[in-house]
Amino acid sequence: MILDCSTLETTLASLEPLLGMRADQIRDRLMAPELNPANESLLKGDITIKLLEAFPGRTDDWPYTCIAWFHLTRTCDLKRFREGLKPLPHVIDQIWADLRAACDKEGIVLEWQELRDWVETESTGHYAKLYRLKQEPGMQGPFGMLLLESATHESPGDNHYLRCPETIEDICKEFKARTGIDLIDAYQKNTKPVVVKFLDQAPCAECSEAAIYYAYGSLWNQEYGSGWNVYFDGDGNSVPASMIASVDYIGI
Repeated sequence: MILDCSTLETTLASLEPLLGMRADQIRDRLMAPELNPANESLLKGDITIKLLEAFPGRTDDWPYTCIAWFHLTRTCDLKRFREGLKPLPHVIDQIWADLRAACDKEGIVLEWQELRDWVETESTGHYAKLYRLKQEPGMQGPFGMLLLESATHESPGDNHYLRCPETIEDICKEFKARTGIDLIDAYQKNTKPVVVKFLDQAPCAECSEAAIYYAYGSLWNQEYGSGWNVYFDGDGNSVPASMIASVDYIGI
């Protein structure tokens, strides 16, 4: 069984082995009057604990074989994920190549090696520092998120990776601070947002709690916040191709 929070419906189905109920029963329990978010009693204490207490028949064992995670990014070629998801230092050359290809298509001619040397070694600017920080141990990824909900929002939140991956953004903003020229538009015109769904076998109690809260909040039409989500960190280790379940372009 996979804990899959692609949608509210997949989440409810995934919660069946954890909570010991059918999806429709879980829905009804979460929609019980005593769990109405308007109740003042719910404001006292930890709502997650109260949600767990609503399911006395839940198992204490980890019932899942895998957790589905979602990596959000942009690309011009889905085939590159055939080799899996790699940490930042392994794909940094490709990132620069993608930005250059996008700018070339828009007629933006730059001294790319000079720009890269400046961002990587010379600039003392804020975004150059962020660029370098992301390549240090503990910051290299690859990253993913449990709840795909964030990818469907119009306003930037967790889905800002779909609008512009952070390292590309760091390069472009540092370059704009130096020259006034914005390269992000060229990059966005020549790439598309994509979601890479991958599976990981490591148990995560925080994920099951987040799935319950996500189902609860969605059913009660609560405003989604990034605090609902749980995040995957590869910590510098690649996600192999065998773990990737799907790769799809997505509209935002």
